[in-house]
Amino acid sequence: MSSRDDESGSYEAADGEGESRGAFGIATAFFMLGVGCGAAAAMLVTPKTGRQMRRILKRRFEDARENVGDFADEAQDRMEDTLEQGGRWARGVAAVAKEKMGR
Repeated sequence: MSSRDDESGSYEAADGEGESRGAFGIATAFFMLGVGCGAAAAMLVTPKTGRQMRRILKRRFEDARENVGDFADEAQDRMEDTLEQGGRWARGVAAVAKEKMGR
C-alpha cells in the first residue's frame, strides 16, 4: 500500500515494507558472513598439511564463486521478469486511465 506525500509529490510505503526487507537482507548477509568465518576457523584448526589445506581452500573458493555467479544470474533473470510485469501493469493502468478520461 502506498501513500502520497502532497508536499513533495513522492510516494512512500505506508506499511514499512521496504524497511523490513532491508533488515532481512542485512540479517542474511551477517548470517552468511558468520557461516563463512566459522567455516574458515574450523578449517584453520583442523590438522591438515599445507598442501591439503590449499587444495581444500581452492575447491571451496571455486564452489563459492560458482554459487555467487549462479545467484547473480538468477537475480538478474528475476529482475528482468519483474520489470516486464511492471511494464505490463503500467500499460494496463494507463489504458484504463485513458478510457476513464474519455480519450
